Amino acid sequence: MDREEDAKTSMLYAEIEAFNSKINASSTESIPKSLINSYQAILDIKFAQLQDIPVDSGKIDRQCLRGKESKIAVVVHFFYEEMWPLLEQRLGCIPSGVGLFVTCPVEKLEIASKCIVPKFPHAGFIASRNIGMDILPFLSVVPILANEGYEIVFKLQTKKGQNALGEIWREVMFDSLIGNGDNFLRIADEMLLDDTIVISGPGAFYLSAGRQAMQNQDNLQVVADRLEINSTIFDCDWGFFAGSMFCARVSALLSLSRVFHMSANIHDIDYKLDGNIEHALERFFGLLPKINGGNVGLMYPSVFGFADSCLIKTSPESCISRAPNISFVLSLIFSM
Repeated sequence: MDREEDAKTSMLYAEIEAFNSKINASSTESIPKSLINSYQAILDIKFAQLQDIPVDSGKIDRQCLRGKESKIAVVVHFFYEEMWPLLEQRLGCIPSGVGLFVTCPVEKLEIASKCIVPKFPHAGFIASRNIGMDILPFLSVVPILANEGYEIVFKLQTKKGQNALGEIWREVMFDSLIGNGDNFLRIADEMLLDDTIVISGPGAFYLSAGRQAMQNQDNLQVVADRLEINSTIFDCDWGFFAGSMFCARVSALLSLSRVFHMSANIHDIDYKLDGNIEHALERFFGLLPKINGGNVGLMYPSVFGFADSCLIKTSPESCISRAPNISFVLSLIFSM
C-alpha cells in the first residue's frame, strides 16, 4: 500500500470511529424498511475504491451459464417456514438447471416439502437431528455435491433475525447473492471462470474474525487440530461472512466436511447464541482462501442498490484490513 492509499485508509477508519460513536444511542426497532434499498453509502463510496480487482458490474449476459448449470448447487437450510416465501421468490430467478438441496430438522421435513416441492419439484431433501444450526447440515451435504460433480455451492438459509435489523441483514444477503438473478449469475460465472476465487459473499457482512472471535477461540483451535492445521494460521486476522451465507468452491470444503458433519461426535447438543462448534466453523470458512492459496470475492452495491452489485476479487491479506467489525455495519445503518 503506497502513501496515498494509506492516507485514504486512515481517513476511512477515522470516519468509521465517528460513526461507531452513534451506535449506543440508536434503537434497531426504529429502522425503516426503506433503508434496505439505501444502505450502501460508505460501503460503495469508500470500501470499493480500495479493493484490488473490480469485475465489471455492467449488464450481465443471462445466457452466460448455459451448459454450466450442472456445476452449480444451492443448499438451503429450512428452519423458519414463515421466511421461506422471501427466499422462494429469489430462487425463482436462478437458472432451472441449478441443483437445489434442502437441509432441515426431521421434525420440519413435512412442512419443508409442502412449501418447496410445488415450485421446486426436483429439490433434494436431507433431514437430520436439530443440531449444529445450519452449519453441520451444510457440511454433511458437501460430499454429495462433490460426488455429483458440482464445483461451486451457494449456502443460503431461511434467516429470521430478531428485529428490523434482522430484516435488513437478511435482505442485503439475499440481494447480494441472488438479487433479481443477475448477482447469482455474476458470482457463479466468475467463480467457474476463475478457480482462484475460493469463496464469495456480501462485502457488507465480511467481518474481522479477530474482532468478532467472541467465545470461539477454543473451538477454533479444535477445528485446526482436527484438520491438522498449524495454529499459526490464527496469527494474522482474517475475514468471514457473518450470517453464514456465501458461495464457495466445493473442493475447498471437502476437508472440513470429512471431519465436521452431523454424525461426528464433536458438537454441542444445546443451542447457544455463541460459543458452539458451529460458530467457530462459521468463522473458519473465512480461512479457506488462505488455506487453499486463493482469493475472496466481495459483492458491493452499485448506485442502484444491493440487487445490482459488483464482484470484487481480492486476496485475503489485502481485504482483511478493510473488513469492518459488526458495530461499523450497524452504525452504517443508523447513520442513514
